[in-house]
Amino acid sequence: MPYKSLAQERFFHSAAAKKAGIKPSVVKEFDRATKGKKLPMHVSKKSKVRNHVKEATDMLGRGMRGEKK
Repeated sequence: MPYKSLAQERFFHSAAAKKAGIKPSVVKEFDRATKGKKLPMHVSKKSKVRNHVKEATDMLGRGMRGEKK
C-alpha cells in the first residue's frame, strides 16, 4: 500500500510511529509501493471526504458484510 502524502511518509519514518506500533517491515512495504510516485505534501480534507463516501456506498452495495457484487 503506498503512502498518500509526504506528511504520512515522514510520520512513518519518525520515532512516534514506532511508539504507535508501526513495524519496520510495514514501513519498508510502503516505501516499495510508493517508490517513484509524486506525492502531495498533505491530503486535502475534501478528498478524504470523497474517499469515505465512496467506501460507504461500496459497503451498502455489498450489503454491509463485505460480499462481492
